[in-house]
Amino acid sequence: MAMDGKQLLKTFSRKKEDIEELLAMRFALEAVMRREEYKDSAGAFDWCKKGLALFPQNVHLLNVSGVLCLDEGDYRRAREIFCELLPREAKPDGTRFSILNNIAYVDALLGTPDLLPEADAYSKEAYAGAPWVPFITGTRGTVLVAMGQLEPGIKLLKESFERAWTLRSKAENACHLAMAHARLGKHQEARKYLNLAQQLDAQCRLIKRAEAELQKNDVIA
Repeated sequence: MAMDGKQLLKTFSRKKEDIEELLAMRFALEAVMRREEYKDSAGAFDWCKKGLALFPQNVHLLNVSGVLCLDEGDYRRAREIFCELLPREAKPDGTRFSILNNIAYVDALLGTPDLLPEADAYSKEAYAGAPWVPFITGTRGTVLVAMGQLEPGIKLLKESFERAWTLRSKAENACHLAMAHARLGKHQEARKYLNLAQQLDAQCRLIKRAEAELQKNDVIA
């Protein structure tokens, strides 16, 4: 690794665009930390707002702001943000796969039939490009379940659950697994995953949705 002096010289020699990208990333990473480590949605939104005031077109800040809209259940706004970002990311890299994944996920959560073909195509492309990323695997599983392909969807959701990086992600996977098993009529498995989601993250936004799905399928008496 470069010594401090060498790093300093490199910093002075960077292009203005590179420096701005680094500065913007500071705000994005702080917002992610507030969201993941401290469960502080308001703080995360505040860091995004500050960052976007300085760097209004930064892809990473906008993407994080879309994820925060997802957390708040503002799916329409989240989808608007992600869809605006996609044309800017034509290169098949991690950023594009993340945006494709996020659009597919919000499409599945909205549950509108006309959005499912888009969710299928985008989640398929993201999964083909980065199948080792847990949240991309989970989204592909979620979309398959939304399309009625329950068994393949459950398989991918279980893989995502095992490899998920955060308790929040594990709880979301557990909710999707509960709903998928409820649709299959596997009541014991559905209850198991719902209870697991409640234990992992009692504030998970999908718990109420899972409870409603289990109620609809007579899993909850």
